[in-house]
Amino acid sequence: MIDHGSFRTAIAELDEAQSSDIVADLLRRHSAQELMDELLGPTLIWIGELWEKGEWTVAQEHRATAVLARIVQELPRSPRYERGETALVVAAEGEWHTVPIGMLDCALRSDGFDVEALDGPIPAGQLLSLLHELGPRAIVVTCVMTANLPGVRRMARVARDAGIPVVGGGRALTANRARLVGADAFAARVADVGAAIDATPRLSHAVPPLGHASAAGFEWIEPRLTSLAATMVRLIDGDVLTQTIDGVWMLRAAAAALLCNEPEILRDRVDWQRRREAVTGESAESIIGALSATLADGPAAVGTLLNRALVA
Repeated sequence: MIDHGSFRTAIAELDEAQSSDIVADLLRRHSAQELMDELLGPTLIWIGELWEKGEWTVAQEHRATAVLARIVQELPRSPRYERGETALVVAAEGEWHTVPIGMLDCALRSDGFDVEALDGPIPAGQLLSLLHELGPRAIVVTCVMTANLPGVRRMARVARDAGIPVVGGGRALTANRARLVGADAFAARVADVGAAIDATPRLSHAVPPLGHASAAGFEWIEPRLTSLAATMVRLIDGDVLTQTIDGVWMLRAAAAALLCNEPEILRDRVDWQRRREAVTGESAESIIGALSATLADGPAAVGTLLNRALVA
């Protein structure tokens, strides 16, 4: 059992030297993969939670995350053997949480892969040329925020249409969500990603269509997201920039809920917005009302989602 206390104290104090010393000591008894899954990943979540609760400012959260990211880069990446295969590691379209990219880079290099890791998301439409250039054994897509799950599906479609297998990972994914977004395999932990790639076929095939009750709702909302976001921004009753940004995130959460047939995804976002109201003063109900009005013309599956996710 790894004690998080002293490490989190050092991170909170932005004491990079002490943080690195703690990790160096732990590496005498644990692998880098174990530390990422049991210490560094949970600490990253803890940092985000402090910001969400208003205990830390955005600046504090960014500075602590930067320290953690540099520690990840210092982790050993010595392979046990060389595979002669390349893994492409990317964040989901729209996903700016990139510390997991460094963790996956470390894990896959330790497993003997050559790794091409992109420090930030790219549009799904620009992925194909990169796949042709690299010819990877697989693409690993990481997703932290559930609102970005449709972005994983867009990237999976491009990759699998080119025959490249897709592995999904990250906090936003479960095995079932990974299947729905089009991944060939799912890695629940950083330590599992190499084995997940090995479990994929050498040649993948097109992402299958959705077949669940919310499929028609997702197929309606996905191509309209840009225009719906513009409508949502106009309808929000407020003059705070972050409020309109949060409104668009809620719309994207609705798309993710329809994609995965999980109203809980939107419900969790609504609950988060209500908690944030106490911190920011933004009107959560204004955002929720704008969402309902924006999606009013959607098919029955969209109305069902709103009823299940928004009605207390």
